[in-house]
Amino acid sequence: MSLSLPGSFSLAQQIPPDVLVRNLENSRAALEQIEDSIGISNVRLLESLEQLAESLIALNLYVEAHGVLDRAIQITRANEGLFTPMQRDLQVRKIENLIFQRDWESARAGMEHLNWLYVNKSLQIDAELIDDLFYLSELHIRGIGEDFIGQQSTHFRKAATLNWAALNLAKALWGEHDPRLSPMAYRLVKQYHAQLVALERGERISIELREVVPGSGWVRERKAVKQAFYLLGIQLLNQIKNIHANAEPPDRQGMAMADLYIGDWQVIFSRANDAKLSYSEGYAGLQAAGVDKARIDEFFVNPIVLPEADFYAAVDVALLARSPLQEGGSRPDVSTVPDSIQFSEWSRSFPHTQSPLADQYADLEESARFALYSFSLSGLNGYSRWINSSYRTGVGMARELQVLDQFTVSPEEERALLVLLQTNCRRG
Repeated sequence: MSLSLPGSFSLAQQIPPDVLVRNLENSRAALEQIEDSIGISNVRLLESLEQLAESLIALNLYVEAHGVLDRAIQITRANEGLFTPMQRDLQVRKIENLIFQRDWESARAGMEHLNWLYVNKSLQIDAELIDDLFYLSELHIRGIGEDFIGQQSTHFRKAATLNWAALNLAKALWGEHDPRLSPMAYRLVKQYHAQLVALERGERISIELREVVPGSGWVRERKAVKQAFYLLGIQLLNQIKNIHANAEPPDRQGMAMADLYIGDWQVIFSRANDAKLSYSEGYAGLQAAGVDKARIDEFFVNPIVLPEADFYAAVDVALLARSPLQEGGSRPDVSTVPDSIQFSEWSRSFPHTQSPLADQYADLEESARFALYSFSLSGLNGYSRWINSSYRTGVGMARELQVLDQFTVSPEEERALLVLLQTNCRRG
């Protein structure tokens, strides 16, 4: 099998520059026209100001866009009050614009203000507030990969806190077994996996994540924190299983898929015997749910990088998600997909790790880094050995590694990628 390791996802198809310039000119003209008719402080200007800001951002004119967004916020405050939902939406766009400029110091200040607005000025618990909290959590996840290294632990903690708050609010609003909770819980699972990777790096971030109180210097043992991450992940995955168990009628395929994800989590934490049992239960559960055996075997035969990007409650959905897009956006029949894995690195500041976010943020500097390997996997056999000057204990070992192709990958990076292959793949 082979593994492709690009630095980031491919950039989306770009809008032609002349179209962007024309859009900007039209946005300016529309704003001037409406200003002439209603004045420069009317709340009806907001839509035109937002369109102008979007046109400026599309052309990387971030400083001017910042001023336009500030003006929109001031108009909102003057006309509707200091703490309106419209102002919150504009604050989010302002933070995004600061992130585009890589001004993370200002972005963090904006994120703190936005968090304060959500906690102290929200008039009711509703789906919009839950979405807002999740999105702010995702901005902190983005900060882990893009902000200064010294801010990584802060972003980790705040992302998890916001995610838990959103999940608990959703339970209060919709009930413990609402199917909308499953993707929310799984986002937290992926966040704890990212924290596990940081914990095992043995650098400053590892110490900071083990502090009982941030900045206190009172540090818990690595083993205890790792065990806590494991238990939190199992708890969340069991919540997902219970959601499918309490459906009307019970979703037996969803329950079986949850067992497989529990097995994946156990593989990540090197619990081979537990994983074998969970996989067996999941396999039997899929058969009991009436899933065709050929489809089940097809699901198991191709290895993947753990953890899965999303929770898939059905085998067919999972197989479709794994198959590459064809030209025009369609997907081929999964039986034609080669036995391969594609892995995109999160960022230079957080290497050899998949982003917990559903969407990657492409970086031109990163996209040039590429390597292609072939290897075989050893299944769920346990191993303990020195890899690249580090003693590793895990489940499954990539063997017969061979470099097929590479581009701008240094010898040091190649050794690090080999460690990734040897410790991060499963199932076959």
